[in-house]
Amino acid sequence: MIGPRQPECPVPSTPSRRRRGIVDGDVYVAPPDCHMLLVGDKIRLSQGPRHNGHRPAADPLFISAALSGGPHTIAAVLSGTLDDGAAGAAAVERRGGVVAIQDPAESAYDGMPRAAMAATRHAKVLRLPELAAFIDRESRCLVSGHTALPDPDLERQLSVFLEPAPRPAAQPSPWSGVTCPECSGPLQQEDTSVPVRFECQAGHAWSPESLLAAHAAGTERALWAAVLRLEERARLHHVLAETAEDQGTRSRQAASGPAPGPPVRPPGRSAGCWNPPGRREPREPPTTATTRPE
Repeated sequence: MIGPRQPECPVPSTPSRRRRGIVDGDVYVAPPDCHMLLVGDKIRLSQGPRHNGHRPAADPLFISAALSGGPHTIAAVLSGTLDDGAAGAAAVERRGGVVAIQDPAESAYDGMPRAAMAATRHAKVLRLPELAAFIDRESRCLVSGHTALPDPDLERQLSVFLEPAPRPAAQPSPWSGVTCPECSGPLQQEDTSVPVRFECQAGHAWSPESLLAAHAAGTERALWAAVLRLEERARLHHVLAETAEDQGTRSRQAASGPAPGPPVRPPGRSAGCWNPPGRREPREPPTTATTRPE
């Protein structure tokens, strides 16, 4: 949203900064690798645990806005995959705010809109031109002055991103039997939250669909790692087989003795009269002297 696409937006769009006050009419965008939160009338950035495998994520922003703004909050869920933003939209509605959802029929990815529709009861499902007009109209309407009651569960969820040590739950949730894809710690199933939410001791939180997708991705990585190890094992066995074959060849050659070489000429003999071993030297015929009779 910031950069080349900014001229297409008629309102100023700036990346958020830590503890920055809100200016009416400005659009604030979460920087990479940071959760953007609304605390009171200021924007806070947090590098706390990933939520649904993402940082920034929609749920922490919506939850913080619901706690700070209560009925003065409008949450808009647009096209996106999986179900990030559904729990946050439910929190906004529970605190008296308004939720607007892009029509899944025109969404490039209808996962987030459909998940938000399932998690809320009174959300407005609108096409993009209608959604923009709805937000403009609702932002100009007066809201009744009643104040939303404190919500310890949402405050505890937000403390994961703002405090060094998250607040413990009033009633510890049971172990779900599933481990966290981020840190491999045990996940607790928060039964009191709607929709269902899973959370580990480190603070990583997961919705059901995001958790299922993360486990599927982890399973695929594990399978490809297993394929790599099997191929490496096959190559190692091939190297060991070649090494054993070479060693066996050298052992057989050593056991059979050295190969016979060319005959060695003994010293003290000339080349012309020397015979190889095992061959007898030819004897000269005996010389006989004959006398002529007189």
